[in-house]
Amino acid sequence: MPPALASTLVALLLMGAAGAAGARDLVEVSGIKQKIVENADDQGDLLVSFKATVRNLTDSPQEAEIWLQGIDKEDFEVVEVELFGRLKPKESRVLTNMTYVREKTYASVIKWQVEEEPSTDDEDDFTSASRTLR
Repeated sequence: MPPALASTLVALLLMGAAGAAGARDLVEVSGIKQKIVENADDQGDLLVSFKATVRNLTDSPQEAEIWLQGIDKEDFEVVEVELFGRLKPKESRVLTNMTYVREKTYASVIKWQVEEEPSTDDEDDFTSASRTLR
């Protein structure tokens, strides 16, 4: 399997429609993109939209939770963004989300990738401002 394809096939925690929380399945994630929706505010935060194509490789509906990582030049994660959505069996669709990211932090990202082992803490991500979009 080519390395590029192998990196997009990731095992993620998926919760099935039948309530099988904790079941492990494979989904395919590709086409990670981001776009600045609003320029920096007076606190230096950008509103950024993220999207990726996610394909359910199973034969049952799934609630997918995908975490994207922004990686800096020293190979550190500096931004973490969640994409989530319900996927029908074998369905492929674009999942999106918007969040505020500090302008300097966003500028330090050199690549975006799927986090293979999503964080399990409930702590706020210090690289993103927690704001309610209105």
